[in-house]
Amino acid sequence: YNLYRDRRNLRPDARLTDSPYVDAGLGEGIYLYTLTAVDRAGWESEPSDPVRIRVDLTPPEAWIRSPLSGAAVGGILDIQGTAFSVEDFKQYRLYFREAGTASGWGLVRTSPVPLAYGSLFEWDTLGLAETEYAFRIEAEDAVGNIQSHEISLKVDNTPPPAPVLKSASSAGSNVDLAWGANTEPDLAGYLIYRNDRLATVNGTVIGDLTPYLVSGTAYRDAGLPDGLYRYELIAMDGAGNMSEPSNPVTVEIDTRPPRAHIVTPVDGARFEGLLRLEAASEDNDIAVLRFQFRPVSETAWTEVDGTGETAAFITRLDPAAASLDFGDYRLRVVATDRGGRTDPSPSEITVTYTDLAPPAPPEGLAARVTGSDVTLSWTAGTASDITGYHVYRIDPDKAVRLNGALLMEASLTLPSLPDGSHRFSVTDRKSTRLNSSHVSQ
Repeated sequence: YNLYRDRRNLRPDARLTDSPYVDAGLGEGIYLYTLTAVDRAGWESEPSDPVRIRVDLTPPEAWIRSPLSGAAVGGILDIQGTAFSVEDFKQYRLYFREAGTASGWGLVRTSPVPLAYGSLFEWDTLGLAETEYAFRIEAEDAVGNIQSHEISLKVDNTPPPAPVLKSASSAGSNVDLAWGANTEPDLAGYLIYRNDRLATVNGTVIGDLTPYLVSGTAYRDAGLPDGLYRYELIAMDGAGNMSEPSNPVTVEIDTRPPRAHIVTPVDGARFEGLLRLEAASEDNDIAVLRFQFRPVSETAWTEVDGTGETAAFITRLDPAAASLDFGDYRLRVVATDRGGRTDPSPSEITVTYTDLAPPAPPEGLAARVTGSDVTLSWTAGTASDITGYHVYRIDPDKAVRLNGALLMEASLTLPSLPDGSHRFSVTDRKSTRLNSSHVSQ
């Protein structure tokens, strides 16, 4: 026999007489084999049906990515990594054992689903002896190629002792903190809490706190608004164990008069009934807030009922109780801090107390047709503050206003309309409101 791989005779100098034949040392790729028979006279047959063989020597990717080998860990830990190949993935297997022992590997998880990156296993270290442990991952493809990766981890569930906060002193708008150093060899750093929130980051933190650790034994908390601040420290080791909080230290900053401003309502707002008033301030040492109002034409301020005794940031202005007339008013909030300082120039906004109820829709709309002219008329509104009317033609997809300026009379003549069916409506407008009434029938 002659055996051909990709049309190349594998034994040109000696024909094959026995089966099987091992074609050794091939690299990755796809190979096409054919076989011919040769008789003693040297005649060679037609080739056999071809056989296509794919050689795959690349195993899937297998890698435990987190935590890093040699890390100290504690608590409930998410073992994350990769077990992946594009087309021929068979399964991955995750093993666990205590490092340095003769005991074999224990299988803790297996899955046929390839994982580009994600959670391999949730490991509960609580209750385990504080020693070294090992994880091993194996990923196998459909032809039996296997890749493995192994890491060792040290369990540490013992938290460091609580640090001692020695001082917290104000310097202008800054607070300088100093504490005694923890002596644990695996200390990672300190978390600084100001009024029960992390002082080294803005907003709420969820998840890993290690990016916010502070090293050394001093820290300046800079650019703080006036207020009373309570500081505590927590020590963290390399395994993420956290100490009990340190002793608390309180410091007060008072560098200037407080400032507050009204956030509700907005400047230019219009109201008719009870008006909600809400203030905001970056200062934390406000003792009293006084909401005040005055007509724009006057200079004397009047306090809103119920304010001026506490630091309430929300109240209400009752125009009926305050016997207000319709018109424009100035509003402000005056802040006083615990040190007795009062804002010398509080910000102001303007609001308008007015009748916001739309007028009733006009009634009695009628049409008189004279040739091609149509005269519309309706019953004049009786409200004293009605300033005029608008007339609309009602098309299938929209309403078209037919008059430019407000109509003073309760009628309108439309000349030279085309033959056909026409629909109209009318609205009236009040002097105290920009919007018109609902449309008539």
